Formats: sequence, C-alpha cells, structure tokens
Amino acid sequence: MKNLRRFTANEDIEIMSQTSPTIIKRLALAITILNIGMVLVGPVLSIRYSAPLQIGVGTLTSLVYSIFAVLILARQPRHTIGWLFLILGWFTALQEFTGSLFIVASSIPFELQALIVWIANLAWVPGLMIPITLVLQFFPNGRLPSPHWWPVTAAALVGIGGYIASFGLHPWPWEEHELLFPYKPFGIPGSEAFFEQLYAFSTLSFGIGVLGSLAAVAVRYRGARGVERTQIKWLVYAAFVGIGVLLSNGFLGEPLGLIPFQSLPILLAAAIGLAILRYRLFDIDILIRRTLIYGALTGTLAVVSVILVIFLQRLLPAQNQRTTVLSTLTIAASFSPLR
Repeated sequence: MKNLRRFTANEDIEIMSQTSPTIIKRLALAITILNIGMVLVGPVLSIRYSAPLQIGVGTLTSLVYSIFAVLILARQPRHTIGWLFLILGWFTALQEFTGSLFIVASSIPFELQALIVWIANLAWVPGLMIPITLVLQFFPNGRLPSPHWWPVTAAALVGIGGYIASFGLHPWPWEEHELLFPYKPFGIPGSEAFFEQLYAFSTLSFGIGVLGSLAAVAVRYRGARGVERTQIKWLVYAAFVGIGVLLSNGFLGEPLGLIPFQSLPILLAAAIGLAILRYRLFDIDILIRRTLIYGALTGTLAVVSVILVIFLQRLLPAQNQRTTVLSTLTIAASFSPLR
C-alpha cells in the first residue's frame, strides 16, 4: 500500500511537471491573440468609418512584445522576462485599443468616454516604467542578481503602483499633468493633497528603482562570463543606439522626431528578446565593431562636409548652388576609399 501511494504521488508530480508548461504556453498564446485582436480594432474601425488608418508605433510595439513573449515562454515557461513582455504587450495593446475607440466617440455616452480616457491615461504607466526597472533587474536569466536586490524591485513596484493610484484616483482636471478631462469615473473628491503627496513619493521611489536597476545591470555584467556576458552586451548596445536615437530628435523636429522616440521600446525589446533566445548571439561583437567604424566614418564625413561647405561659400560667395554640388561630389568621392 505504501509503495502504491508513493507511486501515485510521484506520478501526480510527473503529470503536473508535464502539464504546467503546456498550460503556461497556452495562456501566453491566448493573451498574445487577445493583444493582436485589440491592436486590430483601430484599423477595422478606420476602414468601417472611413477615418485615418489607426496603425502607429504602439501597434508594432505591442506585437513585438507579444511575439517575443511567446517565443521566450515556449522555451522557458517560467522566465520572468517572458511574462513581463506579455504584460507590456497587453498594456500597449490596451492603450492602442482605447485610442482607436475615439473614432466612434460621438456615438457613445459621455460616461463611457470618460472611462475610456481614464483607462488610456493609466495604460501608459506600466508600458513606460516596467522596461526601465523590472526588465533590467531580471535580465537575462529571469532572476535577480541575488536575493539581496529585492528592495530595488520593491521600490520600483511602489513607484509604479503609486503613479497608477495617483493618476487613477486624483480628481480631474489635474492641470499640472495635463489631465484636463472634466469628468473622472473614479476620482475621490477632496483627495487632491493626498494624491499629490503620493505622486511625489512615488517619483522618489521609482527613481530609486531606476538607479537600482541600472546598478543591477552593471553588477551582473561585471560578474558575468561567457553567454550571459554576451547577452548583456546586446542590451548595452541597444541602450547606446537608443541614446543616439534620442539625440537625433532635435534635428528631425515634430512630428518626425516623435517616431524615433516612440520606437525605443521596440529596439530594446528586440535586443533583449534576441539575447534571451540566443539568436546569432555572438554576432554582437561584429555588430559593435561595425557600428563604431561606420559611426566614426559618418561623423568624420559630416565634419568634413561642414568645413568644406563653409570654405566653398567663402571662396564662391555668389554661387550657393554650385557650392552645394561641389561639396556633395567631394564627399561622395571620398566615401568610396574610406569604405
């Protein structure tokens, strides 16, 4: 009888270990399908009501998060980054979904419009804050660098939760944060002072979470070897490219300048996802080397171009068009041997 009980218990454990990953994978796939459905509402309504097509960077961001989440969880069903990506995909899809409902805003009650605005003003918080805190802390193996790092995670969660509570329950309008909608379904009258203090405390807590997350990446990189060190290189590379993208915003102006900024989550998600999946993992050294070479080459040519244009304008002050042509031809001729 004891042997039979022992066999039954072992069999149950084996069945649970086999079925749990399957259930997790199916759940991840179901949430991904839901995310895709929400981001497709905008294009469908646009076609139905002959409105401008509602396909933006947020749509692509949600798809990237969701696809990488499914790929990661298919291999490692309990990987924390996979679930964080799934959550990020859902919140980004929710933001796109609520935005697309404004196509039919004139045909829905005012209270429902207020609820849509309320959801839209909360959905961006996790989508912006989770990648620069929790994702960094748990990258690349889905665990913290050590159990002693839990206060950093707690600080980030308190900050995110405080922001959501402040934006969700502070009475509107809240001019300081451009929340000007005249009605709010869940605002608590007379609570302005409390939620403004909560917002300030959440900002401090979230700042600690961000700094701690960056420190976690640095500490992990310092102690990492082999595959894990290479995975972190992908994240660092994406971060430096992202800084370059942010610097380019000033040259593009609006509205083009918003596109690189909004594309940063896609860049980071792709780098993190590829690193965890280990797709062409060790190509990162080649990629870094080529980026440095072509970056230095581009910067050199830009400086030479500016100097050449200034020199030719002084040499040929009345022939601006010829100056431009001569400088362009000179740069083009010098690029081939440098390449």
